[in-house]
Amino acid sequence: MIAMRAEMAEQRALIEQLTSHGITKEKEPKVPKIEIDPDTLVTEDEARELLTNPHETLKKILARTYTKGREDTLKDIPALVESAAGRQQALTQAREKFFSENDDLVEAAKKTPAVGRLIRLTADKVQATNPDWTVEKIFDETAVQVRGALKLTKKAQKIEKKVTTGKKKASQISKPRSRRKAPPGGKTDKRSGLDKELDEMMESLNV
Repeated sequence: MIAMRAEMAEQRALIEQLTSHGITKEKEPKVPKIEIDPDTLVTEDEARELLTNPHETLKKILARTYTKGREDTLKDIPALVESAAGRQQALTQAREKFFSENDDLVEAAKKTPAVGRLIRLTADKVQATNPDWTVEKIFDETAVQVRGALKLTKKAQKIEKKVTTGKKKASQISKPRSRRKAPPGGKTDKRSGLDKELDEMMESLNV
């Protein structure tokens, strides 16, 4: 449960970084288990001493058990550090990969905050619908759906090929068209077509 929560927290942190400026899912770091053979935990002499002097004998047994567990843990620390470093490097590569393959979305998010909100909303939806997906797969599907919603079909088709075939695609975010009245005084609405579409989309999503 703790490992699952940690993985979800890492994925959410990556999603949050998509607009502030994937990756093959790494296996969870293997936490070493401290195993003590019950047959060697208490010697025959200590078993007899427990009957005559339980207090001192028990302290000796507990001290030995603690020391053994501590030594085993210290031996495994280098492997844990190496695993954590590799995991961080993989996550960094995921961010760089998304930025390089989706530079148009990143630039659009910088210019129009609504695009950033749309990316986060879509990524959260994809992750919630497919909790077993890798971070890379979540990012790929997010890019496909966002481009589809923004009608950036040319690059959407290119990225969509990377998504595993045979899966049922998550439904794209609906984009109902709303009728807007002309501004008072007969002034022309100077918003671009993309801005209008995003405003309508955000209204329909209540964001």
